[in-house]
Amino acid sequence: MEAQRKEEAAQAVAAVEAAETEAVLQALSQILNSGGAGGNNTPPGVVGEAVMETDSGPVKVAALSVEALAEAGVPAKISAGEDSSAEVEVDAGLLGEVAAGAGGGTVLLSLAELGGKEAASLQSDNVLADDGARRLASALRSQPLSINFRRTDGSKIDVENLQQPMKMILKVDDPNATCAFWDPNLAKWSSEGMETLPSEGPGTLVCSTRHLSIFGGVISVILKNVVVALECSTFSTLMDAAAFKKLGQPDWLARPPGVVSICIVVFSTLAVCIGVRGDHKALEQIPWAATERMLMRVKETPTPKEFAVAEVDGEDHEDETEEGSDQG
Repeated sequence: MEAQRKEEAAQAVAAVEAAETEAVLQALSQILNSGGAGGNNTPPGVVGEAVMETDSGPVKVAALSVEALAEAGVPAKISAGEDSSAEVEVDAGLLGEVAAGAGGGTVLLSLAELGGKEAASLQSDNVLADDGARRLASALRSQPLSINFRRTDGSKIDVENLQQPMKMILKVDDPNATCAFWDPNLAKWSSEGMETLPSEGPGTLVCSTRHLSIFGGVISVILKNVVVALECSTFSTLMDAAAFKKLGQPDWLARPPGVVSICIVVFSTLAVCIGVRGDHKALEQIPWAATERMLMRVKETPTPKEFAVAEVDGEDHEDETEEGSDQG
């Protein structure tokens, strides 16, 4: 199961990369043919943009100019699409840092909001057959968003350890979600190099990142074999509202299963009480100090009571010594 999960995740990441690259080339041709006109609603610093539909989801491509963004004096807020709530914020410092590595004044930004089987393959990174069958796993609570900077020829720019972090806003369905990115080497969600910022509204997650990848809002859950066993059993049907309603009806107390259950609870409680009472009696008969010596346990710090006993024993010993010397 683990090998299959990792293989499906790797295939999904590869499919997203291929679809995004193809969409960027098509969008670049469309932007050039339109003369770089972005329209009246184009964010500052954006000299052209286009949205391309792919099997992995819509891909938004925006051409940003370092000079135009610096002249505007405000960050460019670019959404992943007209019907999308995902948004990234690029300021002049960040764009200048990326453009310096790209060797040009114009940089392409691609935003791919994933859907379909690609998004389904990244929904969770749980591993049921892990060490001890228990680990922290992450469950996705937003649509995955792939963010990349590219050169004007469509090639991807490797962006790591940004001095000026990028800010993004994601829509989540869980208020406890935190920011994470998909680590393709480990095939899991990770928060390394990311920061979860205060939310700007209900259902939104604000993130800060110093590298680019596939991002999402996730929550951490603990997986155990017992949880999986309960999900596969009839436990959920036994603990539903109808079952609790039947508990309020007294007729089940007279039935054999009810009598047996009550007897088990009563005898278990009685056994615990007898055991606790026996422990108290044993402690009264055998002091804890003697029990420690028997178990070869030594206290690191003697209690005040032990200090007092030691002083009394010392005085008695001194008295006996003086008496013996007088008799001598």
